[in-house]
Amino acid sequence: MSIENIITQLAVLEAEITGVVVAHDETPEALGEFPCFVNYPLVGELHFDAAEFAISDHTIRCELRVARGHLPEAENLARPFITLFRDKMAANLTLNGSVTSIMTIRYEYGVLTWAAGTPKEEKHFGIRFEVDVEHKESVAVGL
Repeated sequence: MSIENIITQLAVLEAEITGVVVAHDETPEALGEFPCFVNYPLVGELHFDAAEFAISDHTIRCELRVARGHLPEAENLARPFITLFRDKMAANLTLNGSVTSIMTIRYEYGVLTWAAGTPKEEKHFGIRFEVDVEHKESVAVGL
């Protein structure tokens, strides 16, 4: 499966979390519906083996964003998503068969900037999850 499919499957699962309005599998030009998830690849490693398979380790950033508005309300809205996200991922460690397994999930909590340094810059409150996955697939390896 491709990185695009992995991110699509993350968005499919995120959209099933109670309270999520939309989960994006492609970075949108602008955000208008909250709470939402925005997903994109962060870093990765691609390993090859002479046995014609590859193991890819990807870190996918999954940003849960809520409208900032009144900060205490935004914070109260965001906080339960730490557990909701964890539980949704734990219930489907292969992301609908798109990866071998989720390995680790880390998160940062606080104010997130959108379109930084542009006239469209916005501040949201949210959680920036980093999901490490392992993906094994067959590839043609030339020696």
